Amino acid sequence: MARYSRNPNQPSAEDKALDRFTDLMIEKIKSMKEDWHKPWFTEGALVWPRNLTGRHYNGGNALMLMLHAEKEGYRLPVWCTFNSIQKVLNPEQKGKKDEDLEPVHVLKGEKSFPVFLTTFTVIDKDTKSKISWEDYKKLSQEEKKQYNVFPKNQVFNVFNVAQTNLQQVRPELFAKLEEQCSLSKPIQEGEVFSFPAIMGHKTKRLLRWTGRFGESL
Repeated sequence: MARYSRNPNQPSAEDKALDRFTDLMIEKIKSMKEDWHKPWFTEGALVWPRNLTGRHYNGGNALMLMLHAEKEGYRLPVWCTFNSIQKVLNPEQKGKKDEDLEPVHVLKGEKSFPVFLTTFTVIDKDTKSKISWEDYKKLSQEEKKQYNVFPKNQVFNVFNVAQTNLQQVRPELFAKLEEQCSLSKPIQEGEVFSFPAIMGHKTKRLLRWTGRFGESL
């Protein structure tokens, strides 16, 4: 996780991430201006970005990850953090050591890409004790009035699976991800093409994007 700078003269992790998003968007617009026939996203970047467990990214995070994947030529829209690699892909980190299983890791020299995650601190108004966000969501509307909720935006760094050795050390898993992320081809009937829905309700959510990035990794 990136850290925020305590020096007011230094940009915070959030500022750096937003600057990077801006540069990426400007670069994309310039490339389209040079070739106005070029679509926003080519076929390989049309599958919705997700993490290792299958959870999809939302809003601005999804848009920026799609743009970044398009720019870098990543074939799979699957992203991970250092922590998720250890928890999900390396069983020896969970007490299930397998000496024949080479650990997955980020390749040397690869650079991460920032995403925003909104976390919530929930505190009882009287006792000042905390409860988890998941427990808070289970409360009734009347019970929720007893708590104060404090949202906080944080910046996390993610890597595409192409930036790891996953394909080399877990070829079966990599093939499974390829199958899960495959894009349905359009059906040609004479000179007419019929395109299946690519993203469904998530496309509408992206088109209504308001600039909010908060979600779970």
